[in-house]
Amino acid sequence: MRALAIAVAVATAQPAYPQDLLLSRVSSEELREFAERFRSAIEAGNWQKVESLIMFPLRVNTGPGKFYFVSRGEFISEYGKVFNPGVRAAILGHDAASLEKSWRLTGADVNVVSVAAVCTYHRCSKPVLKVVTVDLREK
Repeated sequence: MRALAIAVAVATAQPAYPQDLLLSRVSSEELREFAERFRSAIEAGNWQKVESLIMFPLRVNTGPGKFYFVSRGEFISEYGKVFNPGVRAAILGHDAASLEKSWRLTGADVNVVSVAAVCTYHRCSKPVLKVVTVDLREK
């Protein structure tokens, strides 16, 4: 019973940042520069650059209430599945400015990826932008 309670707690754990994903601490220019780097990495098909812009484990949404996580070790083999042609087209169909705006707005339908300003170490004064979620659901 205790193992079940722990498993449920881990599976439903929320990220350690507020719902706005700390983007309020990031300037529009920083977010737009991140969008440009992300778009160019996707456009070039450079999984190494894409990987450097992701916070692992990466959450991948597959349907209502359905998701799985991809670790850094699994990323190479999962890259084509996660960043499939539809996801890449959705990202490349928007310029950096519109991606930046969509990441600031919750519920924007161009959000096939969610970005957060995350702290990569305990005492963080300046969060780092990372992709935290990819949404594979049909929009």
